Amino acid sequence: MSESRKWAASSSRRNFLKAAAGVTAGTVFARQPLCAQNSRVSAAAAARPILAFPKINPQFMITPNQAWNWNVFKAQGGPTYAGSTGWKRFTDFLISKMPEFGAVDLDYVEIPYDHYIVDDWPDRRTHIHDSGVALEKLVTDGTPVPVVASYGMTSGSTLPEGVTAQMLYYDPAHPPLAEDVAGKILVFQTAPYPNPPYSNSFLDNYTPTDYEWRSQGKWPPLFTPPPASVTSSYHCRWVWSQLNGFAAIGIKGHAAGIVVVYDLSPGAAKDVGQRGKLRAGW
Repeated sequence: MSESRKWAASSSRRNFLKAAAGVTAGTVFARQPLCAQNSRVSAAAAARPILAFPKINPQFMITPNQAWNWNVFKAQGGPTYAGSTGWKRFTDFLISKMPEFGAVDLDYVEIPYDHYIVDDWPDRRTHIHDSGVALEKLVTDGTPVPVVASYGMTSGSTLPEGVTAQMLYYDPAHPPLAEDVAGKILVFQTAPYPNPPYSNSFLDNYTPTDYEWRSQGKWPPLFTPPPASVTSSYHCRWVWSQLNGFAAIGIKGHAAGIVVVYDLSPGAAKDVGQRGKLRAGW
């Protein structure tokens, strides 16, 4: 598909959603004819089914209480990284529930792989330098960073003494030379939202775009970054989306490691996962 065709399809969908944003679920699109020319037309019109806006069949949905209880059960087990205890606990729970909703002939695929687990849940002190039980530490020029939000998932591991190297701030407006990156610990800072007008990619990924299945209630406008007081989901997603790019720069430049300064609260930044395919040992 050409870029122009992809843009046209995305643009037309966006324009449709803008026009349909005020239409509530259940609105009837078809209407009875104002008059009938003859009895045959009237009979056909009467027999024609009334087409309503598609709605979710409540019989196929879990209830709000079930959704809440399932989420609480998941949270009680901690992070659900693949292969972890929390992951197995919640996966087994979901599998046990699926037959109740009509699932049949479940198939299983074993995917063994080597991995490590940082035992930092549920004790948040494992992220605090002076707690005595810290598992993740960052010290710069002899001064410890009080709280480290997270380690880089799939980043490999270090020896118990960690990695020591000169830190180098990566300024995207004036990036360091390639030869200056090798062996350094690169420090990145996430960029804020861009200024409008927004690109189609930004609108599709970091703003509300689709209310086809919205529930009743007041919702923020489409294609506009919602304030964090309404939801932090889109802002967090924007911040997290920059992580793979940082990792790629570090890998290409043979950096000793990277440190990312997030525009996030400690709770939002904790356990941010970097799932790029990094080379072994980095």
